[in-house]
Amino acid sequence: MIALNRGSRVTWKLLRDDLANHWPMLPTPEDVKKQENTLSFDMGSMSIAMGMMPGPIPGDNWATPERQTWIWPDAVEQLQSHRGHLIVTAIGEGSMVEQSKLLTMVTASLLRTVGKPAGVLWGENGLLNSPEMFCDLAEGMLPGEVPFPLWLSVFLGKNSDGTTVGFTQGMGAFDLMDFVTENATDSPDDLSERFYGLADYLVENGPVIEDGHTLGEDAGKRIQVRYCESPFGHERPVMRLDFAPEAGWSSYGSRWK
Repeated sequence: MIALNRGSRVTWKLLRDDLANHWPMLPTPEDVKKQENTLSFDMGSMSIAMGMMPGPIPGDNWATPERQTWIWPDAVEQLQSHRGHLIVTAIGEGSMVEQSKLLTMVTASLLRTVGKPAGVLWGENGLLNSPEMFCDLAEGMLPGEVPFPLWLSVFLGKNSDGTTVGFTQGMGAFDLMDFVTENATDSPDDLSERFYGLADYLVENGPVIEDGHTLGEDAGKRIQVRYCESPFGHERPVMRLDFAPEAGWSSYGSRWK
């Protein structure tokens, strides 16, 4: 969803031109259907549909502390004054990654053309991004990379002993488990990059990291993977990264730090 300030509107000509200029690799939009508050069109084997909602996004989707992540810490303050929102969806024959990439590119074009966007609320995990951050990351990573900083919520904190605690929300969209850790020796920035790297690897290769596997380049920094219930309230089992496994080490996953 795109949160909109007063004065925002979708203009097909502006959107069409921005898609062509910023994403020339995309198919030309076809079968365009415009009504008073809706717009839809096809792009190759996938379709985009959007609808303008007259009121703000319900506050329980964005105004609670658990929705906040390090990527946009002042999101609540910036979204307080928005007065409408745009729901945008992508469907079709493509994989979830392909659909999400297309939706990301269309969303970036909308942010540049609607006039006064307030922010983006992505997916069921409710990741909040500023318009500027969303567009910058989309342009910098697409179409070649998978922009997990725009799709995957990452929550980070520090323990009293200096280790890092963190977890993700959003991997369920790809039928994969979210990641959690309570004792990472990574810094918060490094842990977020580790989460994004793991997400990219698993989306590309499938659920190949199994319960009991160990990640790490050497025995000096071994990270054991355990499937378990989440200590952070996830509804589904999660992949816990234990930075101090009790026993055992293997070279599996040697690409990870």
